[in-house]
Amino acid sequence: MKCLFISSCVVGVLVLADVGERTKKFTQQDLVRSVEEAILDEFWDRSYVDCFKKLPSKLIAHIKPLSSDQTSAVIYEFPLPFGEVYREAYLQKNGLVILAENHVLPPYDESYAKSIKEDKDLYWWAFRPTKSWAMRTVYMDSNELTKMKKEWRKIEITMRKPTKNELEKARKREAQRYKLVMSK
Repeated sequence: MKCLFISSCVVGVLVLADVGERTKKFTQQDLVRSVEEAILDEFWDRSYVDCFKKLPSKLIAHIKPLSSDQTSAVIYEFPLPFGEVYREAYLQKNGLVILAENHVLPPYDESYAKSIKEDKDLYWWAFRPTKSWAMRTVYMDSNELTKMKKEWRKIEITMRKPTKNELEKARKREAQRYKLVMSK
């Protein structure tokens, strides 16, 4: 499987256009479940589980409480070369969470992945300091970061290889997320 990770140019305003049409209010538990699912889906769909040799068995994530417009953010340790990242999280009407910087590429496509696998500059594009909606935490104020981690909900996500059925479902959800982002 090929390793591929590129950041996107998803701007929160584009994704948030869908927020006002919600009929259901999400609970904090819905948020936790959906953020965990979004992180795992991204790892599984992009084959990160296979690509990162030092993937921890447990990933610690800190999730910001839901705001009044049903948006959030998450801080978690992304495998090297990225390290810890901050990403805004956008809840959709269908219950999916879209993580900022997830969709510059369509969901995993092996032929496309092969064509760009040697491009070392791709890592540079991910989580740059100029993108306040998705950046490495090393670029953030350390006091503010510490405060966020203390105030936000801390969860553990078990990192593992998916079953064939889980991978199929993750790829379908990632395709839905991509379609939602690209339709804005």
